[in-house]
Amino acid sequence: MSESVEEHGARRWGGEVAFAGHDSARLSILRLIQRKGEATVKELEQELGRTTTAVREQLTALQADGYITATRVKVKGELGRPYFIYALTDKGQELFPKEYGDLTNLLLEEILELDGRDKLDLLLQRVSARAGAKYAAGIDSAQHLLDRLHNLAALLSEKGLPIEVQQRGNVMTIHAASCPYFAVAQRHREICDMEQRMLGQALGSSVQLTGCVLDGNHGCDFVVGSPIELAPKPPAQSQHD
Repeated sequence: MSESVEEHGARRWGGEVAFAGHDSARLSILRLIQRKGEATVKELEQELGRTTTAVREQLTALQADGYITATRVKVKGELGRPYFIYALTDKGQELFPKEYGDLTNLLLEEILELDGRDKLDLLLQRVSARAGAKYAAGIDSAQHLLDRLHNLAALLSEKGLPIEVQQRGNVMTIHAASCPYFAVAQRHREICDMEQRMLGQALGSSVQLTGCVLDGNHGCDFVVGSPIELAPKPPAQSQHD
């Protein structure tokens, strides 16, 4: 299954990054900087066979989007001109393939073998509680559930995990087009329960998984809240009533 993440013109398909527009130029620069650790404009020119102007334009765009940093280096001597060294930021590093899924599977399997099912379940419960509390800190608990849900959607979108919020009458749903833990959930369905608990913790409401990509569903679907929670709040009464 391929997952796509779009952010500031960048798209990652199954771990491979590409850019809208000048994709090949930006991608080749990022790959070279990643391989070398850091690079100057002159080094990029020579290895990529591009002009100074073309390289600088792409570097400016990549820096503006937060994928690279530029460090000014002073040259000893009066005649030496300062120059910049470019390196990937954490955000830039995240554009490239990572083996988080394989590592997480190995860790979970070791915990299961060493400490048993109960300890693994407890661990995942604690992880969901901690992650849920982190998201809840950015949401006003006094808001109506629908507003809290939209705020959570915005927080998740910032992390490249967009979700769709829908409400039909007294039924509110969340639809996630892709699973951020797909490689792990394939071997450990407990991850689905963890995600369900995390969403509930973040929203301060009941959340139920009703459709899962692992069962052939197009994405993952959750029903949120109860009819009582979804009912409009009554208007505040006047002190003179």
